Amino acid sequence: MRVLRPLILALCVFSPAASPGALHVMAYNVLFRGADDAKSLDAIAAERPGVICLTELTPSFAAKFNERFSSEYPYRHFAPALGTWGVGLASKRPLSNVHVGPVAPSRIPALEATVMVGHQAVRLACVHLNPPMGKHRASDDWLTTLQKNDSVRQKQVSTLVARFENVRSPVVLLGDFNDQPGRSSLEALETAGFARGCGALSAHCSPTFPGPVVKGWPAVFTIDHVFSRGLEFTMSKTLRAGGNPLQSWSANWQASLRPEAAESACLLLLESF
Repeated sequence: MRVLRPLILALCVFSPAASPGALHVMAYNVLFRGADDAKSLDAIAAERPGVICLTELTPSFAAKFNERFSSEYPYRHFAPALGTWGVGLASKRPLSNVHVGPVAPSRIPALEATVMVGHQAVRLACVHLNPPMGKHRASDDWLTTLQKNDSVRQKQVSTLVARFENVRSPVVLLGDFNDQPGRSSLEALETAGFARGCGALSAHCSPTFPGPVVKGWPAVFTIDHVFSRGLEFTMSKTLRAGGNPLQSWSANWQASLRPEAAESACLLLLESF
């Protein structure tokens, strides 16, 4: 579901012995319309992540990002578009195996890349799954539309599960999943071994839609998520943050790699309504 708020999801991975090994990754939905680009760039500057995944990336925002951050983020892979399909990745350190492509059966692209944390490779995928209310046919009523898009998202998750089934390194999936915990699409990820950050026992997360995007409505649905396999979430909480003229929320997620790995990790989610 595309809503008028930027979304930031971030992962920091670091060696327990020395913070210089830290890797801070942010996924930011810049919103192709309705957001304040300058304040979105300010939010990125305030967090100073090592790697940024940008969704709904427009040519205009990409140009502004390049102008402001070209030296700070020398490794950039941008595929901007007019509308919701733009995607990009900017990094302070080299990336490998970068891939931009659809998550079938939808044609909305996702972006994947591998980053090194010490000697450990971590595979990231920034996703934007099919929105619930996008009509397939003009004659479809709202219930038919919801059912069709739910089916598409289930198939998209099957695509993601198959894509990472044989990846042995830790994997982080983050972005706008347009679905709630307990729904079949997200349950399929958990069945495949992915843990949801806000599902941790110590989590203190808040719903992300519709309020205060829709005036007068509370936020009652949780549709934005971080999932990981090979990482164990140990804490998550929701905080207020800046970066947009509207209300903002952030959730600081800390995690550690599973016992067989040496590193630890911390996850950060920022969502600006």
